[in-house]
Parts: sequence; C-alpha cells; structure tokens
Amino acid sequence: MTDTTVSLYVCELLVASMYRRRGLGEQLLQHVHTLNPDTRLEMLASQNSHT
Repeated sequence: MTDTTVSLYVCELLVASMYRRRGLGEQLLQHVHTLNPDTRLEMLASQNSHT
C-alpha cells in the first residue's frame, strides 16, 4: 500500500516454506520499492513475525 509520495507500507509478506532462504522476499521488496523509488519503505510486524 502506498500514497506514491511519502510511504510504501508492506503489511505482510509471505514466502512458502519450500522457497525460503533464497532471497525471494528481499527481491520482492526491492522490486516493489523500484516501482515507487521516492517513497520510504516501511514494514509492519507483530510479535509472531519471524525475521
């Protein structure tokens, strides 16, 4: 979700267990940020989120 000006929020990013540890999450975040390069990227997490 983004206002295209200031912030780009990622509220939830899920990667299937069989594809984890391959850098896919990071690639997805980088791609989304390239679509709105002037925004600040913010990720929301809870106590149950994993690194």
